[in-house]
Amino acid sequence: MVSNYPIHQNIDIQYLLKIKEELSSFVDVKINKDGSLTKQMIMNDYFLVNDKWNLDFIGSINNFKNQYANYKGNIRIFHLFFQTLL
Repeated sequence: MVSNYPIHQNIDIQYLLKIKEELSSFVDVKINKDGSLTKQMIMNDYFLVNDKWNLDFIGSINNFKNQYANYKGNIRIFHLFFQTLL
């Protein structure tokens, strides 16, 4: 099949859907007192809908609490720049 889109826009839609799925949720991992792990899928589209990620939000995720507590930098918001491909 020949696409009407330029080559750089001819992207597999399944790939884009996978990216959307990945950015619409995250796994929150908690280390229990006995050393076991509890994993919980958090459905939250924060990373999908925002192109500025607030460090305070990221630090509220169990996976990043230790790194957040030790973070000494001044940057609180990370800007992401994406070009729409479709």
